[in-house]
Amino acid sequence: MNQKTKTNNQPLHRRGSRTSVFFSVLLGVYDFVAVCTAYFVALWLRFDFSFNAINPEYWSVFRSFILFYGLFSVLVLWLFRLYNSLWRYIGIRELTRTFEVSLLLSVVHTAAITLIFYKTLPHHHMPISYYIGGALVQAILLIGVRVSSRLFDHWHRKRILGLAARNRVMLIGAGNAGQMILRDMMLNPRTGEKVVCIIDDDPKKWNRYLDGIPIVGGREDI
Repeated sequence: MNQKTKTNNQPLHRRGSRTSVFFSVLLGVYDFVAVCTAYFVALWLRFDFSFNAINPEYWSVFRSFILFYGLFSVLVLWLFRLYNSLWRYIGIRELTRTFEVSLLLSVVHTAAITLIFYKTLPHHHMPISYYIGGALVQAILLIGVRVSSRLFDHWHRKRILGLAARNRVMLIGAGNAGQMILRDMMLNPRTGEKVVCIIDDDPKKWNRYLDGIPIVGGREDI
């Protein structure tokens, strides 16, 4: 019996592992493209979005450096375990770490491209707006894709919840425990239960919202 159960579970385990690896690889490819695109956009913006106006020396240095930087960025993101997170549960900690790693990468980019091509670059550096704009766009792209995955999952769960809900539930308590229960129910919409309102005896919480659910009043309003 145990042997049979173990055998039956193996395909599911392997399928889940393959899916996880697939999404990690897909995210790595996106990050590579994102960091390269970020600094291209910064250089393009510096020359008023005119590709032909880009200084040939700047363009030559950019082309020589950017692919190595892209590969290095993916390696650093992997070393900081930013491909191992469960993105449906992503929170402030992961987003903060992504921002910090992006900032670190931008500092490395600035130092490396300046030192390596010091004698090649006009005025011995790339345009200042290239460094600042590239760092900004890079952070937006790296954080944005991770936030968007959470937002998509949230929208998908709400949609399933709306379709599958059979029981409308009133939640008692808008404190830490209530918030944990609410989020657990929202993360498992297939249970068929949908929280439609919350009761709490603290008047300061009335007419406010917890994860989009209204806190309608105290126990006398039940």
